[in-house]
Amino acid sequence: MQFWFKGKGLDAFLESFTLYSKYAGIGQGEIEQRGDKYFGAIHHDLGRCWSVYLQNFIQESIRNVLGFNPTFEISDDSVTIHLRT
Repeated sequence: MQFWFKGKGLDAFLESFTLYSKYAGIGQGEIEQRGDKYFGAIHHDLGRCWSVYLQNFIQESIRNVLGFNPTFEISDDSVTIHLRT
């Protein structure tokens, strides 16, 4: 992340995660910003276990890299992330 996006802040994390999700095939993702709030959604067709895996993977990545504690909503085919900076 530091090499490609020259940092490890929120913008670099979001860019690297978008790139990773596109090429790793974890699902179709989108990110929206409203003020100091970020909303992300990843849609897939791999079932609830994949949603649980993605939630844990993303949650730990955000905590370790950014120090934020996001909240999540999961379903059988999507993961929604709520993050306030």
